[in-house]
Amino acid sequence: IALLNELQKNGFVSVSVLREADNKWEYKLLVRDSKLPDSRFISKGNSISITEVVGEYWLELGSSDGRLYISTRNNRSFNPVIIFFDKDLNILEVQNLSKRSNVNISVVNNTKFIKIKDSISSSNINSGINVRFK
Repeated sequence: IALLNELQKNGFVSVSVLREADNKWEYKLLVRDSKLPDSRFISKGNSISITEVVGEYWLELGSSDGRLYISTRNNRSFNPVIIFFDKDLNILEVQNLSKRSNVNISVVNNTKFIKIKDSISSSNINSGINVRFK
């Protein structure tokens, strides 16, 4: 039950559980609303500031259209790589951008998740990022 509860937090629903032997189980799962545990949710018209020192950041979008405005928290330049994923975590598009301190980018159709990182060194964005979704 603990396993199913953890899976449910990530958008999975148990369809069936079959006990095949004392130490062998078969689980059939359905993904209803995919989630990433380390992603930060942002809805259109809102802004967030992410301060965790991780070097790469995941966003979950509340809408698949609009524009993202991304900047480093310390206005330091970075070499942005923006990866757009659909709800099943298929890559829709990868954008490698030139060195800058902020990004103004259109969201690719059907995007559910976005990964933001630096192509040279994660230390360039270790201070965190600010994100506005319009």
